Amino acid sequence: LKRLARQEEDEKVLKMIEMEAQEEREKLETTIEMIEYDAWYLNYIKSILPRRYLLRDVGIEMWIAGTHKSFFFAFENIKKRNDALTLICKYSQRLTANSLLSVIPAPKKMLKSSQLTQRWQKRQISNFDYLMELNVLAGRTYNDVTQYPVFPWVLNDFNSFVIDVNDSAIYRDLSKPVGALNPERLKYFIQKYKDTTEDDSVPPYHYATHYMSAGIALHYLVRNEPFTTLAINLQGGRFDIPDRLFHSLQNAWELSYTNLHDVKEVVPEMYYFPEMFRNINLLKLGTKQNGEVVNDVGLPMWADTPEEFVRILREALESDYVSRNLHHWIDLIFGYKQRGQPAVDAYNVFNYLTYAGAVDFDAIVDPELRTATEHQIYHFGQTPDQLFDIPHVERLPKEECNIMELLIPFKLPTDYKPIEMKVFAMVEQLTTLTLVRNGQCLKCFDMLERLLSFELPNVSNIDLNAAPSATATKTLNLRTLSIVVSSNGLYGITAGYMDHSIKVHFLKTGEILECVTGLENGHNDIITCLSLAASQDMLVSGARDGSIVLWTVNWFVAFIFYTK
Repeated sequence: LKRLARQEEDEKVLKMIEMEAQEEREKLETTIEMIEYDAWYLNYIKSILPRRYLLRDVGIEMWIAGTHKSFFFAFENIKKRNDALTLICKYSQRLTANSLLSVIPAPKKMLKSSQLTQRWQKRQISNFDYLMELNVLAGRTYNDVTQYPVFPWVLNDFNSFVIDVNDSAIYRDLSKPVGALNPERLKYFIQKYKDTTEDDSVPPYHYATHYMSAGIALHYLVRNEPFTTLAINLQGGRFDIPDRLFHSLQNAWELSYTNLHDVKEVVPEMYYFPEMFRNINLLKLGTKQNGEVVNDVGLPMWADTPEEFVRILREALESDYVSRNLHHWIDLIFGYKQRGQPAVDAYNVFNYLTYAGAVDFDAIVDPELRTATEHQIYHFGQTPDQLFDIPHVERLPKEECNIMELLIPFKLPTDYKPIEMKVFAMVEQLTTLTLVRNGQCLKCFDMLERLLSFELPNVSNIDLNAAPSATATKTLNLRTLSIVVSSNGLYGITAGYMDHSIKVHFLKTGEILECVTGLENGHNDIITCLSLAASQDMLVSGARDGSIVLWTVNWFVAFIFYTK
């Protein structure tokens, strides 16, 4: 009887354990269903870099090949970050050169090895591209609004009816930080530095606010998601006061020039994203004290549309004046005037909490103090990594740049073996040559407007008398056409027609699989150029009127889709 009693008791206990386990399983399954996650093959990781998050070395950023995407991860501490980074690099074939954490170079070493500055100096890349690359190397990223990329105000004239980008009077002084542009206001900041010097509790500074922070990025981009939602969350569930919203470019510049608490620069989108100036989502942004409803951003009189404003601003960024002076601004933001006595002399010192290394988070035991410090860093802004210890080089004048260095970027090998290459063609009879399928197929378009396809079993030895393996029977007016060919050699996309259309062809027969007319594709003039992305999934078309259209390509159905 005792044995039976114990057995019954054991069965009850086991049943209770099973019920508890089932409840835990159900909770776990519910939790897993709620978690959003992505998965990638390690081989698809194109690049990976260690990053800071809230001034702590606990982040990594990954770029995924073929997706146009990057991802930012923040870990609990630096050890967990380093462990994850080491494992990812160890098992990713693309990153065999960086298989250990120690071989991932510091930003300064990466900059030096990339020859980026030399390429910019010789005008082989644009001012815009150079600034974007410096932002990436300095830890700025679109994936962390607290470390958003920073670009300079380059113009100071938002009142004139017309402006001339060749007139140096319309430009801001790039050798000074925004806070030092106004001589009268600068007196206040100089006094602020003296006052904080006498305060032993914090290091001295000129500015209590920063030139780029989460609040500033959201201020500029409030009309576009996901920044709209982030801005609402930052303001406790509502938009900021209408008079404080980004409602006018002239007002934004005047505040940066005169306000004692506003020394902000701008976001990169101002140079390429006209949609940031339009209230395309019909947001109810409120009414200002003067009765004006906040809607689209007010433009200067010299720009009729956001597109025109962006075009002129981008032209100004690439102007001779900016090219001659941009190195001064780089010294302030990424260079030797960022810290130390050069920063003091340049009136370029910010609150100490904006600099990496100013606070040891792991040493803060009090959870309330730790949270308060994190909030301060989030709202104050963060200074980029310092990339240069000496004055930045100046950009060479156009007349001193050798264009042939741009056209021939390769070096002559010291040891090479010549290959036999026999190619014979009447050059004047050929209009287009396209090598596809990893060099195994050569497609030629001749003056008879025929598509000739040659199979190449060995690219180092082409038969002099080889006959084309396929000839397109449909006539294509190749004298005026632009054409791109799919990597498998099966399809071609042509443009240049008088009706402004784009056509997709099956190249073996010349059959037209699809025709998108000018009324459907967004161009109002003849299309003059086509470019197909290496990933084969995106196409760009450009027309004579200067318009550019982005397309999504689906080769499985041989369709192209206009991305409105």
